Order: sequence, then C-alpha cells, then structure tokens
Amino acid sequence: MRTKKTFWIIIAAFALCATPIQAQGFGGILKKAKKVLTPSSEPAKTETPQAKPAASNATEEPIATGGTLINPLKDKVDVQLVGAYGKSTSENYGEVSLVLKVKMIANKNEISIGGNSNWPVMLIDEEGNVSEPRYLGWTPYSVSEGIYMKIALKDSSTFTNVKKSAKIIQKAQIALSLSYDEKGLLIMKNVPIQWDVQP
Repeated sequence: MRTKKTFWIIIAAFALCATPIQAQGFGGILKKAKKVLTPSSEPAKTETPQAKPAASNATEEPIATGGTLINPLKDKVDVQLVGAYGKSTSENYGEVSLVLKVKMIANKNEISIGGNSNWPVMLIDEEGNVSEPRYLGWTPYSVSEGIYMKIALKDSSTFTNVKKSAKIIQKAQIALSLSYDEKGLLIMKNVPIQWDVQP
C-alpha cells in the first residue's frame, strides 16, 4: 500500500513539474500568435488619418481680403473666406467668427463644419496666442450644388478670448466634413481681423 502511495506521489510530482513546462510552451505559442495578429490589427487603429491625405493635394489660394486659404476638399467643395470678424466682449478681449462662401461641386446638400479631438479647431494670432472655439462639435449647414452660399459660422467655429490687440490671424483651422470618409482641415493664414464690423 505504501508503494502505491509513493508511486502516486511521484506521478503527481511529475505532473506538477510538467505543468510549468507546458505553460511556458503554450505562452510561447501565444506570443507567436500575437506577433502574427498584430500587423493586421494596426491599420484598424489608424482609420481617421485616411481622410487626411486630401490636404497634401491642396494648394494655398489667395483670399480677396488678405491672406491665404488651403482647402483640402477643393475638388468637391469650393470655399472662399469672406472675412474674419471680431466682436468685443470686454475692454481687451473679444470673439472672432469667420464668414465663408461655399459652392458645392459634388452633389451634396449639406456640409458640416467644426471639429473634435481628431480634427482640431484653433486660431493663432500674430503674437502666438491660441484661441479655442466656444465648443467642439460639428454644425451642419445647408448648401447647394453650383451656387455660392454665404455661411456665417456658428458656435463651434467662433473663437473666444481673442485679444483685441490682435490684428492678424497667423493661422486658423477648422474642419470640413462632407461625409464620414470625406473630411479635411480648412487652413487660413495671415488673415486680417475686422473688429466691431458687421459682415
């Protein structure tokens, strides 16, 4: 009887010693499987930048009131800046809103303008001060194919706490969206701010 117990104890000891070896072998298989699966899961993480390459095809176009504009979706929508208008909110600060003229080239009847964490909206004045929009989000606007429509941008593209001493927008960027896959940053450079003037 004692030999049977000893025999089973030895078998149990071998089984316990063999278990870590099998776990290490299984862990190695899992590491190899992870290496094989990792490249196929990486492109899914970078889905947002796929809409950004349109910016590389865009060129700087002069604005009638001064400065330049880069439209990454110019083959689908023609965008012109009417002006940047500042409204005083205190003695030293104000809000700046942009007014655009938009003509659809693509057959769409709505465009969204605004931004989020993937499509940052900001205004940088000539002194390097950064102003954020009143809130982040997308605002839909009705548009028409082949006809210019004047659009005064709303809260998601109204920049707050802009110093009234700022006379030039060194850089402003807002995002355009025609659909989930058709997005781009509209960039304006060296645009004069017209303070306390109605558009």
